[in-house]
Amino acid sequence: MKSDLLTLIIKRRITKADPDKHTSESVVFDSVAEYMLYLMSLGNVPQQHLDQVETDLKNEALEIYRKITYGSLSLKDYKDRVQTRKVRAS
Repeated sequence: MKSDLLTLIIKRRITKADPDKHTSESVVFDSVAEYMLYLMSLGNVPQQHLDQVETDLKNEALEIYRKITYGSLSLKDYKDRVQTRKVRAS
């Protein structure tokens, strides 16, 4: 199954995020900004609809973020859990 580009961007940003410097909001904001740049480079979004597209993307990105980090209280908690799973699997 092919993943959505926005989902891939969010996963990559979560993986690279430093939990001491980044919050869930900053990960979502940066992901939406990157995706908006991609959409604008394609020229698919009319100028008068940019604000609505951004709002919709923020909502969708937040939902994706919550699904990926389900059960974690924070970005730091999520990264700690992922690290613990990796150590146990080794």
